[in-house]
Amino acid sequence: MKTLFTMEECAEQIGRSSRTIQRYLKNGTLERVIKKTKKGRERYITVASVARYIRNESEVKANE
Repeated sequence: MKTLFTMEECAEQIGRSSRTIQRYLKNGTLERVIKKTKKGRERYITVASVARYIRNESEVKANE
């Protein structure tokens, strides 16, 4: 089972731009994991934080 999304996968899942994903990471809305690879550092977003974001967004829309 997948536990991490790339920036592109995350943007596709929640329907936002990668710049918006970066803002969400910076303000703590989404959780990031940084892994060191041969290419350098790569950022990933936890699936749990994406699921939490989607759940919160759907609750907000349901309350409108």
